[in-house]
Amino acid sequence: FAIILALAGVFATTAHATFLTNDTLAGATVIDFSAQATVSNVSGPIQIGTSAGLDIQVNGNPNSGLYTNFNGFGLGTNGSWGGGMTYIAADHARPGSMIFQFLSGPVSGVGAFMNYAPNAGGDLIIRAFDSGLSLLEEYNVTALADISTLNAINGGAFRGIERATTDISFFEVSGFLPVVDDLTFSIGNAQVPEPGALALIGLGLLGLGWSRRKSA
Repeated sequence: FAIILALAGVFATTAHATFLTNDTLAGATVIDFSAQATVSNVSGPIQIGTSAGLDIQVNGNPNSGLYTNFNGFGLGTNGSWGGGMTYIAADHARPGSMIFQFLSGPVSGVGAFMNYAPNAGGDLIIRAFDSGLSLLEEYNVTALADISTLNAINGGAFRGIERATTDISFFEVSGFLPVVDDLTFSIGNAQVPEPGALALIGLGLLGLGWSRRKSA
């Protein structure tokens, strides 16, 4: 029984999520929004997956004020985006969010180069939901790894979520005037146990075999 508990503990440690502060998603697909037409203050949803041959849509909450490739989107003390920067932003999110839906199928990890207007009424938060809109993960970026780009042009940082299972159907970026570029996602990123964990599994299986022989 103790061996079974130990094995359960080993497997449990592999089934976790990771808050990403760097783009470490293996075999990832990147949507850089360069193929998106410049629009301003439009209602969603907007199809953004065409360049990758996928059905990926983004919506705003409130459902208006979406911008793509707009020259001069202000982010308060964090500067602004524009001048050749390809991106999507939500102007009516004061605070609010952009919600990316992976209609071609769920992903195991997702993130983006992002920014927001800090100290203006809402923290920057990222969330992952499954196909039934059940919350899988939530991370307060402002509290855990804030993005501070004082008066910068096109400044920001990568933030994301990686899970051991391929079950993320919605990715939400919530904050005050959130902006996103290089939406990055990966399918099938299930984590492989570390060599030490594999060794423990092997010892546990040997122990189970020995106990069965002894009882026989």
